[in-house]
Amino acid sequence: MKLRLSGDLRRKVEDAAKRNNRTMNSEIVTRLEQSFATDGTWLDAVNASPSVRAERTMLALEARLSERIGILENRIQALEAKA
Repeated sequence: MKLRLSGDLRRKVEDAAKRNNRTMNSEIVTRLEQSFATDGTWLDAVNASPSVRAERTMLALEARLSERIGILENRIQALEAKA
């Protein structure tokens, strides 16, 4: 699949991928999955079954946790490199 990104957007994806210790592809996929997990209107969320709401919540939490872990791993690597 070919994808065209502006230079600015590409840099943002590259920076986020580095922070999160991911490849650019993985960063894009994770962000797309997260957007679909939280997609829809408020009414859709209210009317969704409890299992669907739980799944959406878990996907969003997993994406946030993965991002935070990547940031912490990068900080640890930077500290280890200084030592």
